[in-house]
Amino acid sequence: MSDEKFKSILFYAGTFEVDGNKVIHHVTNASDINRVGKDMIREVILENDKLILIAKGDFGLTTLSWRKINKD
Repeated sequence: MSDEKFKSILFYAGTFEVDGNKVIHHVTNASDINRVGKDMIREVILENDKLILIAKGDFGLTTLSWRKINKD
């Protein structure tokens, strides 16, 4: 993978907890080393078969959404 493609990757991983309509990710590994050891707080919206995470910060506003697919 080229250095330019690697720079475009954004990920973090770790444990999480749910508090009402928020999910708190406790970051243990990340593409941005500055996120390691920090908590990433996301608003959660659950609508029928869709899960939406909303992130707000100095980077602006980002949403991620997933839809459950039923296999019949």
